[in-house]
Amino acid sequence: ERHHLHKPVMEQPEYNMLARERFENEYARVFRQYGYGSTTWSPLASGLLTGKYNTGIPKDSRGALAGYEWLLPRLTEEAKIATVKQIGEVANALGCSMAQLAIAWCLKNPNVSTVITGASRGIGHATVKRFSAAGWRVHEALGYRPRRVEIVPNGLDIERFRPSPETRDAVRRELGIPSDALVAVHVARVDPMKDHGTFLSALDSVPGVIALAIGAGTEALPERRNLLRMGPRSDVPRLLAACDIAVNSSAFGEGFSNAIAEGMASGLIPVATDVGDTRSIIGETGALVFKKPLAPSSEEIAENPRSRSAKLRVIEKITK
Repeated sequence: ERHHLHKPVMEQPEYNMLARERFENEYARVFRQYGYGSTTWSPLASGLLTGKYNTGIPKDSRGALAGYEWLLPRLTEEAKIATVKQIGEVANALGCSMAQLAIAWCLKNPNVSTVITGASRGIGHATVKRFSAAGWRVHEALGYRPRRVEIVPNGLDIERFRPSPETRDAVRRELGIPSDALVAVHVARVDPMKDHGTFLSALDSVPGVIALAIGAGTEALPERRNLLRMGPRSDVPRLLAACDIAVNSSAFGEGFSNAIAEGMASGLIPVATDVGDTRSIIGETGALVFKKPLAPSSEEIAENPRSRSAKLRVIEKITK
């Protein structure tokens, strides 16, 4: 507010009976002290809490889809299946379905404002709006056939995420980064989906590049001479302004990459793996990587800066 910015009022974490740690512990202070609301996702734990995976992987389920092999360990973990079966007994005693119980359980938490659910069948004539083309492709593969589909990209505030020579110089001085250094930034929590291992391998092969790793868990990443492990930060727009390349190394599960779009709006050149909607976000403004490592593309991009075209693409294709 001191800087004429809108303060956050909402968080969007995963929350269900099998994924409670982050919501109930990490976010507890945010809810208690600042009164944040929450829009939680995955209340059915990718369908696990419906009980349909109790005896294996149904042929018409997400777990049977090509490209979703990464999900199988979560859907077949014996300890979780045992827990789900016990939850099923509670649902039977209450006279409701497991899905109804799982969603009601989430909504009972006073810190939950809204629960996001995904539907794969049963609605044939609705108009569906998706924020990710990749997310729609999953539902389509599951047999979802609405009358009309609209893809609405995530919103992006180009007044917050924008190039700023003054901020660039100030942040680099604070972090001890030379003014002429090539700086890459990776904004993501540490999670197998985000594949920080690939990012670090790429960084090892380009020792002349300095990198910022921003997000929960990044403070504990292995040390590198050319890596600044920033941890969670509330000033990401400011940090982006000090960088040159925005990196997304996700291995799977990505939808619309806000990190890439925000980096492009900040004038950074995008380098990313070909997952989710990344191809349509980047277009011809950066490097789309099909195979590991990321480093060769990083070098190529560094030699052919296209930051202005990246920002213009975001403004034209995403913010309108």
